Amino acid sequence: MIIACPQCDARFVVPSTIFANGGRKVRCASCKHEWFQDAPLDTEDDFERATFDEELVSVSKSDDVQNDIEKKSIGFLSILKKDFVHGFKIITGTCAIILILFFAYQYFTPQLIYGEGLAFNNMVVENINGEMVLSGEIVNTLNEERGVPSVLVKNLLAEGHVGDSFVIKPDKEILNSGEVLLLSAPLLNLDPEVQNISITFSGKSDSSVIDFDEASNVNE
Repeated sequence: MIIACPQCDARFVVPSTIFANGGRKVRCASCKHEWFQDAPLDTEDDFERATFDEELVSVSKSDDVQNDIEKKSIGFLSILKKDFVHGFKIITGTCAIILILFFAYQYFTPQLIYGEGLAFNNMVVENINGEMVLSGEIVNTLNEERGVPSVLVKNLLAEGHVGDSFVIKPDKEILNSGEVLLLSAPLLNLDPEVQNISITFSGKSDSSVIDFDEASNVNE
């Protein structure tokens, strides 16, 4: 038979034989409440109600199992969320440290400056065995090393018109303080209308102009 605690409504399945003498005093295992339990139900209606109560108890137990499953699912999702947030914080912190180190390296590491402080010296156009050759020097006028950029050569025509241009790559990339670099390059396929040439470092606006009328003849 099934009995219910009048205090907490907990239900228990017990042998009906223990109430054969008309009932007895019992105590709830859940809330410890004590009461006198009458003898077992005898009528058919009472049996049907007891059967219905058993079904309710069964449904209640199923609900408890479902609630346990839902609680475990919520707990698992909470753990995943916590791990994700923790991992995201670690990744964000690591990226921030890398960026700080990178910018610190860029700030404290001296950057090589190109072109500034370099000057052309003794630049001439020479006619060597019928070939026009540009020659001269690149000088580092500062007290620290400088990077040597490419040299841009422009052909200047009459009335200020600009003809073809080309780039000369110097033999060295870095000049120490006061160091001199020799520069020599043939001027190929010159237009007959070229009157002089302009030379400048790539990326710079200052330029030097060499007049072809000053070209010297050198025979080797």
